[in-house]
Order: sequence, then structure tokens, then C-alpha cells
Amino acid sequence: MKYINISIIIISAIFALSMDDNSKINNNDINKEYITNYDTRDLEASVSWDLFLVDAAGGLGGAGAVANLGGAACPYCVAAGAFIGAAAASVPYALGLTSDDSGDIASFTDPVAFNSSNEYDFVGEEHNKIVRRYLQTNNSFDVTSYFEFVKTEYEQKQQFNKVFDYLTQEQINLIVRDVSNIRNANDALLLIKNNLPDSINGDRFVGDLSTALSGRNYGEILDNIKLLEKLFYQENDSISEIDKLTIKAFFSTLRHSSSLWNTSK
Repeated sequence: MKYINISIIIISAIFALSMDDNSKINNNDINKEYITNYDTRDLEASVSWDLFLVDAAGGLGGAGAVANLGGAACPYCVAAGAFIGAAAASVPYALGLTSDDSGDIASFTDPVAFNSSNEYDFVGEEHNKIVRRYLQTNNSFDVTSYFEFVKTEYEQKQQFNKVFDYLTQEQINLIVRDVSNIRNANDALLLIKNNLPDSINGDRFVGDLSTALSGRNYGEILDNIKLLEKLFYQENDSISEIDKLTIKAFFSTLRHSSSLWNTSK
């Protein structure tokens, strides 16, 4: 499968103009340097910047669960599995159930988080809606209550209601269990790697993702993610349609969730 070194392009595009010859770093060393610095940041110490990785990992788990149980023939089922799985990862952290402090969430999705070229960009938007709606009516979390909540929300929506032919409460329980073991960003990246479709080079993908997340502020990180997303689609056109959908749902969740947890805007 053709796959260029996206991390080199991202770093070059963003930093080349701001670095003189004496300050340039070997591109091959950038991922190592960043991962070493990044994976020591505890979730509790940087909740708004790390939780979108947790959400995206949960989204991959939900999409994969649906696809693996026969839902691959139902694209909107896989998409719904992604945003339901991602929100199941979000809510316990928002309520402070898996960290010392609850995470604040933004009341609206920043327009810069959208990507009109991604036809499954509604995945991230639906994820944010579920989290906000659940927190408006619940001050605690358990998988049974959450599963009934999302069934009530989506069973009457024709484009999504068939997801419950494939997505079960037990699968949501497994997603919640996996994300509850995440203590830092490196754990989240490892879970993302493990939940990727088999057609994706996991080491390369999380390495490039790590580089994209090295931006100095919210806007720069979003720009990096969008560039990574664009390049990934261009260089992985030969993967299956269901795998493309899964990755589009992943990037949508990543961008929209970053807006959800970014309360500085």
C-alpha cells in the first residue's frame, strides 16, 4: 500500500518558514522527540487537550464493533457506531468518573472544526450532541442507562436506527472498559493503534498523528489534523470503502471533540 511519510510534510509545511538553518531538526527525529515529551503528560493535568484522543479511540472501537458484526454493508450503521462509541468514552470523563476532576465542555462546536470535504463529518457533530444532551439530563453514568439513552435518541432516526442490529450494550461496556484504562496520551495512542482497521499501518498512523498534535495552540493543532486528514485520503485511496469510512469517522470525531473540550475559545 502506498503511504508517504506524512509527518515530514506536516512539519515542513508548518515550520519551515519559521526555522533558520541553525534551528532545523532532522525530520526523522521529530516523532521520537514529540512522543517522549507528550506521553508523560497525565490526563488529569491536561484534560482539555488529551480527551479528544480518548473520544476518537472510543469511536474507532464503536465503528469496528459494528463492521465486524456484519454492519459493513450498512455505512450509516458504522458511522453511528463511531459516534455512539466515542460519546461513551466522553461522558465518564466529563462527569469526572475516570479522573480526579470533571472536564469542562464547550457549549457550541467551533466552525473551524468542520471539514466540508468529509462526507461523514456529521459523526463528530453527533458525538458532541450526544455528550451535551446526556449531561443535561444525567449526573451519573452507567452503561445500561447510556445505552438506553442513545437507543431512545436514535431508534426513531431512519438513517441510524439499524445500528442497534449490530451494536450491543456489551460492546459499549468493552469500549468504556478500554478507555477507562487510559492514563495518558500514550495510552490513548496505543488504543487508537489497536483499534485501527488492519489495512492501516498503525505505527505510521499514530506517529503522524503524534506529530500533528504538536501544535502550539488549538488552531494550529486543528490545522495539522486537517492536513494529515487530507494527505491520508490522498495516499490511501486503495483501501476498502468501509475502512475509508472508519478513518473519516475517526478524523471527524477528533476534530469535533477537540472543539468540545476546548473551553479556551
